[in-house]
Amino acid sequence: MKKVILVDSNSLLYRSYYALPNLSTKDGFPTGGIYGFLRIVSKLLSEAHSHFIIVGDAKGVLARSLVFKEYKTNRPKAPDELSLQREKLPDILSALSLPYVVYEGKEADDTISALTHFFERWGFQVEIYTSDTDMMQLISQNATVVTFKKGITHVKRYDYSTFVEEFGFTPERFVDYKSLVGDSADNIPGVNGIGPKTATNLVKDFSREELLNKFGTVLERNLQLITLEDFSIPYSVLLLRVKPSAELRVLEELEFNSLITPFMKVLGTRRVQVSLFGLEDLDRLPWQCLSDPTVVEEPF
Repeated sequence: MKKVILVDSNSLLYRSYYALPNLSTKDGFPTGGIYGFLRIVSKLLSEAHSHFIIVGDAKGVLARSLVFKEYKTNRPKAPDELSLQREKLPDILSALSLPYVVYEGKEADDTISALTHFFERWGFQVEIYTSDTDMMQLISQNATVVTFKKGITHVKRYDYSTFVEEFGFTPERFVDYKSLVGDSADNIPGVNGIGPKTATNLVKDFSREELLNKFGTVLERNLQLITLEDFSIPYSVLLLRVKPSAELRVLEELEFNSLITPFMKVLGTRRVQVSLFGLEDLDRLPWQCLSDPTVVEEPF
């Protein structure tokens, strides 16, 4: 099996923080967001996959702010408790030997976009977990987006046909639609007087070029802001793997006792090593099968 699971850490940590009660360790460190996020991750690790990558946001000035200075300026400052957990998360993922990537100057959704295109070119199925609707533009015959609709347990899976059934147009036109209606979450105003219903009809009836002729600079700006990037990804990403681990001390330190057993199930040596090569129902570990070409047919 060649399938990569991509996890949007920032949006799901944020969702977890607000969905769950305030939790903290005995010494007062806030942990509610991290706990919810790791609950999600433990469940996703049990899904069949060959690659599993958690993606983060780079720090610093956002490139889109240079296009539109009001970009995301409507967002209030994150609570200190959430900021502390966001800073701590990469160390926790490292302690659990879970692949985590951040590219300098790139927002997580742009990195997920680039990774999606990269893995698709290598013939992988891609599954994206997020609460950011911008990811809908990445849906294809090989890429699925799973969005969190309520809390951290209610999700909806969008493959190509599901998207078309709900929106009435193909995922390739989602950027046009979103550019017409705008994105209040990112403080991107839409074209004046156009709501979702009108935007849907316009996308169905007109090409992008025709829409640009109609609505000019506002639409052109929004297309630039909403279109996700496809930048060069190093081939070394193919070597990123979830590593087996019997050492879950970090969960004990965070007082996440209820997560120890779920993580032991998905990070136990035999289970993870088998899934690394996409092998199923084997009585032998994969390193015992590497010389057998009838068993290991693909390198990834």
